[in-house]
Amino acid sequence: LWRLSHLNGMNAAQIREAARRYVDEVLWPARDQSLIDRLIDHRAAGDLVVILSGGYQPYLEVFGEKLGVDRVLGTQIELENEI
Repeated sequence: LWRLSHLNGMNAAQIREAARRYVDEVLWPARDQSLIDRLIDHRAAGDLVVILSGGYQPYLEVFGEKLGVDRVLGTQIELENEI
């Protein structure tokens, strides 16, 4: 589970790296290939593919990049003094 408390004291680059590890170790292995196939079909049809989620933006961006989606909209994390 990806919790904000795990990110306490991290800067933007560290959060991005934590998000990448979370996607690689948790989300990507658990992906539903049938849904991935449907996304591929939509992309092939020229559709705009967007992930809209209440999840946190940093890991959604990484997941979206791996999926090749056009946009990702999630819950923003506000950094205070870049930390």
